[in-house]
Amino acid sequence: AERLTSISRILSEKGHGTFGELLDKSQGKIGVVVSFVAILELMKRGFVGFSDERPHEQYSLVDETLYWLKPHV
Repeated sequence: AERLTSISRILSEKGHGTFGELLDKSQGKIGVVVSFVAILELMKRGFVGFSDERPHEQYSLVDETLYWLKPHV
């Protein structure tokens, strides 16, 4: 819940951010996994989306840009 709130706040204020920027690397692998699951949950709820415009040869999940889809409240 804490990561959901943190990621929601960052994306709603900035409008976008890369996956790498949103990861909680300070908690090691567990922090990365928790951040990833939080982002998936926000996508499921329709708050976050991403663009798949890059060629797959240049694809890197860490550099993937995520967008806030709901208006700031």
